[in-house]
Amino acid sequence: MEGDERTYVVLGDVVGSRDVPERDRLRRELRAALAGANDEYGADVGAPFTPLKGVDEFGGTLTGRGTIYGVVRAVQEGLHPTVARYAVVRGEVDVNPDSTDVRTMDGPAFHRADELLADLASGDGNFVVETGDPSVDDLATAAGDLALAVREGWTERQMEVARAYRVQGTQVRVAEEFGVSKQAISKTLRAAQYDRVRRAEERLNRALASGADERGQ
Repeated sequence: MEGDERTYVVLGDVVGSRDVPERDRLRRELRAALAGANDEYGADVGAPFTPLKGVDEFGGTLTGRGTIYGVVRAVQEGLHPTVARYAVVRGEVDVNPDSTDVRTMDGPAFHRADELLADLASGDGNFVVETGDPSVDDLATAAGDLALAVREGWTERQMEVARAYRVQGTQVRVAEEFGVSKQAISKTLRAAQYDRVRRAEERLNRALASGADERGQ
């Protein structure tokens, strides 16, 4: 098979990993975060997400763009409070395009994602999308980066509650899980601006799922 130009390459880079004192712990947390993303979005994963270079870099591929931000969000939740950068590129993979091991794959899409990660490292953002659809890319990049910036500022407790709320679906169930009042859960979610983040993420996911990619163009 020739290179697939509809592959979505997702590369990530842990910020400040060299300064982390417990690198073994970070390695375990990264593997667990990537495994969680693979489990949650397995139907849309081409090559499962896995570490690429020690505890610094990781990557995987997706078959469509509708779950781009969802995968990034899943990894971010698993890594928190550790921060990572993410670059997503739709493009050609001309080395082992059918592989399910991202470590054996290569091509222009990987090279471009590496370039974008380097750009992020020299700037002040942690998320960029390049799907070839200008009407979506700039807005998706801006919205995704802002949503991640808010998430990165959450405390451990806020992240725990937000994660539980996403899974449980109601504040009452979350309160029961944590053994606290519903009011305490509501206060934690308000402090994290959870509803604003969730609405922004839902709109971002809809924007990514619509358009030329989903029409097969």
